[in-house]
Amino acid sequence: MSRDCKFCGRPLDPNRPRAGAYRYCSPECKTKQLSKKHKEYVRTHHDAVLASLRAWKIRTWGISNAEIAAKAEELARDVILPKEGFTEIFHVSPIRRFAPFDFVATLNQERVLIDVTTAFGKGNYTKTAAELANALRLKFLYLFVKPDFTSYMFRDSKDGSHVRLGELVPVA
Repeated sequence: MSRDCKFCGRPLDPNRPRAGAYRYCSPECKTKQLSKKHKEYVRTHHDAVLASLRAWKIRTWGISNAEIAAKAEELARDVILPKEGFTEIFHVSPIRRFAPFDFVATLNQERVLIDVTTAFGKGNYTKTAAELANALRLKFLYLFVKPDFTSYMFRDSKDGSHVRLGELVPVA
């Protein structure tokens, strides 16, 4: 009696011990099959998956508002940027409220544009700032500050790499 792989249909090794209800010829086939099932589940339960993801983001990151975002910018200007070695810090937001970035600063003799956010992620609306930075040949960083002000992270806008992580003393 020959059994076949549940993903690709190749015959399974008859000498291999039988474990579990699903059989695959390789770990790759098992991963591909599980990925396929996950994709189908997400497609058919889209609203529930989004609700679950939103709940997870709130549990791990927290919720922000305009007051918290303004306080994060002050914290960035007064504590985080100097602590991380930025100099010549210029706060753009008080001059132009809807500027595509919040700070211009110098790091290692290089001018950098910085966008401070307390959101879990950044959407496409910051694309303008990244394009402007590219046109000016400047580096553009996102500074993510947790809404509870316990930690922060810098991320490069070009490759998405984590530039630096930092912990903060909770602010009252």
